[in-house]
Amino acid sequence: GCQKKVWKILDDLPEGSIQQLDDTSKSKCKLCGKYFTSARYMWTHMGDEHFETELNNELPSQSPWKCPKCPAETAYEGTDLRSLRVHYGTRHKSVMPHLANRLNIPLKELQAEFRPPNEI
Repeated sequence: GCQKKVWKILDDLPEGSIQQLDDTSKSKCKLCGKYFTSARYMWTHMGDEHFETELNNELPSQSPWKCPKCPAETAYEGTDLRSLRVHYGTRHKSVMPHLANRLNIPLKELQAEFRPPNEI
């Protein structure tokens, strides 16, 4: 639906016509080059498309789908494995260690690259 329309618009725009989305954008996948309207969607994409197996190996294999990184008393509980993987990958940035490994760069370097400007 809406995401396909956004991709169509982005695909139809001339090269370099979007100032906010360029090679330094935090909403660009470092593995396949796809652009996203927010970093959250990019992390979801990475968890679904590039690191599904790795993240699934760190998560429960059956219900209840409770997040292993949330405090026990307030743990996020997903409705299925994908919803938990999305939470785990976006909220806790659990994709980052796998991405750093795949890019062969130190995790701290990758974390610094995605840190909000006010935290530098």
